[in-house]
Amino acid sequence: MRVVDQEAFQIADTHFRLQTHPHNPLGRMQRDLFFRVADSNLREWQFLRSFYFDEAQNTAHIYAFCERIATDTAHLSASLKRETRWAIRDDLFLRNGFNPYFQPNPLLAQQGSLMQAFSFFNEHV
Repeated sequence: MRVVDQEAFQIADTHFRLQTHPHNPLGRMQRDLFFRVADSNLREWQFLRSFYFDEAQNTAHIYAFCERIATDTAHLSASLKRETRWAIRDDLFLRNGFNPYFQPNPLLAQQGSLMQAFSFFNEHV
C-alpha cells in the first residue's frame, strides 16, 4: 500500500501516524490517524479514525485530538468503542455516503455532495 503523505509525532507515551493514501475515496480531503502506546500491549500501529474535509486540513484540531487521546484514557476507550460524537458521525457518514455496487445514493441526491452530507451529519449528531 503506497502512502502519499505521512507525518509521525509523539505526545506523552503515545505515538501517532497521520497519513493519506491514494486509495482513499476523498483523496487529500481524508487523512487517517493510527496510534500505538509505548510500553503497552499496543505495540503495533492501530487505526483510530479518519479526518475529513476541513478537519483533514486543520492541523491544530488534529493535534488537540491526539493530545486528548494521549492524556485521557476514558476518551481513548470511548473512541476505540466508537461511542464518541465524532465516531458516531463518521460511521453514519461512511454508511450512508458510499453505496456499494454503484447504486443510486438517496443521501447524495438530497444533500448534493459528500461534503454537504458530512456537514449534515456533523450538525445533527
